[in-house]
Amino acid sequence: MHRGILSAVPLPPTNLAASEVTSDSVTLTWNSGNTEPVQSYSIQVLYSSSDKYSTIAGVMTTQYKVSLLKADTAYEFRIVAVNDAGQSQPSLPLHVSTSKGRLIRLAKCNRSTLHISCYNIANIDRRFVVLKKYNLDAVLLH
Repeated sequence: MHRGILSAVPLPPTNLAASEVTSDSVTLTWNSGNTEPVQSYSIQVLYSSSDKYSTIAGVMTTQYKVSLLKADTAYEFRIVAVNDAGQSQPSLPLHVSTSKGRLIRLAKCNRSTLHISCYNIANIDRRFVVLKKYNLDAVLLH
């Protein structure tokens, strides 16, 4: 910050979204929401069994992989922008549940072919979302 120039507290980040949700991690992305540079971001994490946010401070980009989460657990995430003047209000919250793993479903089986579909699913903002779908077709030998 230059002398004589007062900077304003940043605006809250926008468009918080989750991707690559696994049983122990989630990748968060967001928009800065600011025209002026932001020094860093803090990610606020609320665990389903807690009433107090934990903070991951010093995040320098608008994408971050949160690791060491528990499987099949609900979380709430918020993002705060930081500059010399202080911290923004938190972004709108995003609710994410880590996955239980893959759901395996046998789709077809006949005398010569086996077809298996695997789905990696997650609960994002209280909706189930298929993150990836895997198919396997095998020819059965007799």
